[in-house]
Amino acid sequence: MAQITPAQMGTDVFNHLVNSPSNPNNCACGRYMYYSSVCNHAYQVVVHKCGNTTAVSGVASFCKTPAPRHIIWATQVNVPCQHC
Repeated sequence: MAQITPAQMGTDVFNHLVNSPSNPNNCACGRYMYYSSVCNHAYQVVVHKCGNTTAVSGVASFCKTPAPRHIIWATQVNVPCQHC
């Protein structure tokens, strides 16, 4: 199983995007959960917004709410969670 540092999560999430049929146009918007390889607890959620939908303010938003949640099993973060 691959291990990454917390700083790598933002770029690593692109390796695990899931085109969700529950999203309009089958996009990859969602919340992606990373787990710790040290304690095996949930470490952090990385938010991905595809950019097809924007809020009134012009900021990218989820295409559907609530956004789908995906657990990333293939990659873990090499530090303990905040609770350990």
